[in-house]
Amino acid sequence: MIIGQIIATNDAEKNYLQQKDLIDRLSKKNKKFYFINCYNLIKKKKIFNNKFCVNKKIIFYNPKSFKELDNFLRINQFLLINNLSPKLYHLRIHLLLNKKNIFQVSIDNLGILSSYYVDNWKSVNLNKKIYFLYIKKFAFFIHKLLIIFGFIKSIDILYLARRDVFQKYSLSPFRKLLFNKRYKKIIPTRPKQVNFNKKMISEKFITYIDMNFNHGDMEMRSTDNTDKAKEIFLYDLKNYFFYLEKKFKKKVVLCLHPSSNKLKYQKIFKEFKVVKSKTETYLLKSYLVLFHESSVINLAIIMNKRIIHLLTKNLGTYFYQRSKIFIKNFNFVTHNLDKPLPPVNKHVINQLDLNVRNYQKSLNKLYFLNKKENSVYNLIAYEINLLKKNKINS
Repeated sequence: MIIGQIIATNDAEKNYLQQKDLIDRLSKKNKKFYFINCYNLIKKKKIFNNKFCVNKKIIFYNPKSFKELDNFLRINQFLLINNLSPKLYHLRIHLLLNKKNIFQVSIDNLGILSSYYVDNWKSVNLNKKIYFLYIKKFAFFIHKLLIIFGFIKSIDILYLARRDVFQKYSLSPFRKLLFNKRYKKIIPTRPKQVNFNKKMISEKFITYIDMNFNHGDMEMRSTDNTDKAKEIFLYDLKNYFFYLEKKFKKKVVLCLHPSSNKLKYQKIFKEFKVVKSKTETYLLKSYLVLFHESSVINLAIIMNKRIIHLLTKNLGTYFYQRSKIFIKNFNFVTHNLDKPLPPVNKHVINQLDLNVRNYQKSLNKLYFLNKKENSVYNLIAYEINLLKKNKINS
């Protein structure tokens, strides 16, 4: 049996790092793990450098044609992690996966907070509204029809960490019908977590969680994130870092988004430490965590870290509205970078400490955190053992 993941991404490193612990553990359990990247089947040809992965048990496979992929999928029994979207340019891949020998699971355990209205409607112009309706809503409708008529196979299991989303579809018969056509079964799972020794925790740094101020999503959706406004944002952010370093007598560390250009950040923030792929390490060592919008903040909450949420309108309406999603779910201390530097006094520190004790309640409303809920690894390992057992008995 082949265990693997099928994706279509131009950033294999980011995709791997998001589920690194899971992929590494599955590769260890099964001796191999196939990382099947179909990007070259739907986009311009790209040569991928996979030196970021030191795990020799992970095989990076980039099929050159649909025929090659089809032949590969016919040979063995598979358990594939399939997080391909229903977008039309993934359609041909979904059609190839309509085989009896392929057991498919999807994973939604990163705890990402999002809103179609905010991401694809509220902050975009009319042309973009129509574009997103086409590539998302229309594509989703076509995908459903093809499942109903048997051209596309329903994914066997969705492992879902969002308690609120699970409850929403469980309570609505109409939504449940639509949702369960895409997935045969939906199983709760704990969100991605970090296993750490409490002895590793310290309060040495102020950690800033970067979101990449040149991210493609912002460039695509915002018409008001001008270069001038971006310069103002960077100037305000640097001043804010200097201000906090002086107040707390601790150094600021910037933990970059996987898509951020490290050299560019080091040039802009040359007075501060800039790191990449070390976010979890520096969260453990944080006295204070700063962020705009990122699912990584869940890890900071689990680690009982003080958190300040940052707002700015200088990166455009889309980014501003995305950032505000977090305010609706958590009572963070929020600082607006567009306004004069806020007071950081004993009252603010007391509020930060008080919030630490209250965050877990909000987290429990959003995610499955009970110990009775299994991790994604345990759930997938169970299905692998079941498939192997059934193969022996057949």
